[in-house]
Amino acid sequence: GGITNISCSRCDYTSTKDPTEALGHDEKYDVVAPTCTEGGITNISCSRCDYTSTKDPTEALGHDEKYDVVAPTCVDGGITNISCSRCDYTSTKDPTEAHGNHVYDVKGDIVAPTCCEAGYTVYGCSAGNCGTTKNLEPTEAHGNHVYDVKGNVVAPTCTEAGYTVYGCSAGNCGTTKNLEPTDALGHDEQYDVVAPTCVDGGITNISCSRCDYTSTKDPTEAHGNHVYDVKGQTVEPTCSAEGYTVYGCSAGNCGTTENYDFVARTAHIFAVLNEFDVISCVNCGQTYRNVTTIVTTGDGKLCLGCGEEECICKVNVEWNGYVKPSAPEAISANTAFTKTTVTEKDKELQIGGGLIKLVSEAEASYTVVIGESTIEVSGTEVWIDLYKYESVTSVTITS
Repeated sequence: GGITNISCSRCDYTSTKDPTEALGHDEKYDVVAPTCTEGGITNISCSRCDYTSTKDPTEALGHDEKYDVVAPTCVDGGITNISCSRCDYTSTKDPTEAHGNHVYDVKGDIVAPTCCEAGYTVYGCSAGNCGTTKNLEPTEAHGNHVYDVKGNVVAPTCTEAGYTVYGCSAGNCGTTKNLEPTDALGHDEQYDVVAPTCVDGGITNISCSRCDYTSTKDPTEAHGNHVYDVKGQTVEPTCSAEGYTVYGCSAGNCGTTENYDFVARTAHIFAVLNEFDVISCVNCGQTYRNVTTIVTTGDGKLCLGCGEEECICKVNVEWNGYVKPSAPEAISANTAFTKTTVTEKDKELQIGGGLIKLVSEAEASYTVVIGESTIEVSGTEVWIDLYKYESVTSVTITS
C-alpha cells in the first residue's frame, strides 16, 4: 500500500501518516503464436513494475511440407526437393540416377556444305541440361573451289614464269592456284670478250645481270705471235760471250723471252802460259795454242776447230773475237763434220767461237749439235755462228 513518511530537517525524527492500499498489477499481454518448430504462449508484463508472467502455452505447428519432384535426365540424377510453406526449412528425398539417354531434337544451326567439307544441321539434346549436340542431316561437299582470294605475286625470273597465288573462298580448304601467269624474262646477257693471245685462246664469256647464269661462245685459238717488247735484264758482253737484252712477250701471259740488242764480245787479253806457246785469256781463262805454232801463214788468225797444223774444219777467228764472214771455206752439204775433244792434247783446245759455212746446189737441211744444243737449219748457203755459245766442247753436223 501507499503511506506518507515524515522526517525532521534538523534531527533524526521520523514518522508516517495516511496509509493507502496496493494498486495491483496493470497487466499487458503479448501473444506469441506457435511456429513449425516452437510452441506459442502469452507473455504478461506490468506497465508500472517489472512483474512478468506467462499463460496459455500451445504446441509447435510442425512443417507444412511442399514437394518438388525433379525427374532424372541424360546427365543429372533425379530427386524430390522438400520445402515448408511457413518457414525456410528445406530437405530432399528419393534420389534417382541419371538415365544417360540423350534426345537430340532441339534443332539449331544449319552448316552449309563447302568445296571440301560436308554440311549438316546441329541438334541439341532436350533430355537434360547437358549442352551436348550432334551433327545430323549431312549434305556432301560440293567440290567447287572458288579461287578469288588474292595472295602473293611471284615475279618472273630469267627462266621461270611469274604468277599470282589465289586462295579458295568456297571453304576452309587452304587450297591455292597460280593464276595470271607472266612470261619468263630470259637472260639479260652481258658479254666479256677475251681476245686470244700468243699462248691462250680467246673466248666470249656470257653472264646474266639478274641471275648466276654463265656461258661462253665464239672460242678462238691462240694466234702464236709473240711480241717481245717488254724490256728486261741487260746482260753485259764479256770476252767469251756476247752481251744482250732479254725481252719478254707482251702478247699473252706466256712467260717466254727472247734475247735482242746483241753486243759483240769484248777482246781477249792473252798471256803466254808455257814453252809450248799455249796462250790464255786473263779474263775468262780460255786457252789456245799460239798462232805461230798452228798457222804458219800468220796474219793473226787461229784455227779453233781441229787443232791440226793443216786446218781441216776451216773455222777462222780473229784475235779480237770478231769474225770475218768471208774467212770459212765451204763444207759440202754431204760432208759430215765432227770435232770432239777426246785426246789429252786436245783437252785444252776448246772451240770458243767462229763461223761454219755450209753450201749445196739445191735446198738442203742440216742437224747441228753444238755441245748440249741441237738446231735445225736449211738452205743452199747456211752460216753457223759459234760466237753465240759461251763454251763449245763439240760440234757435229749431219745432212
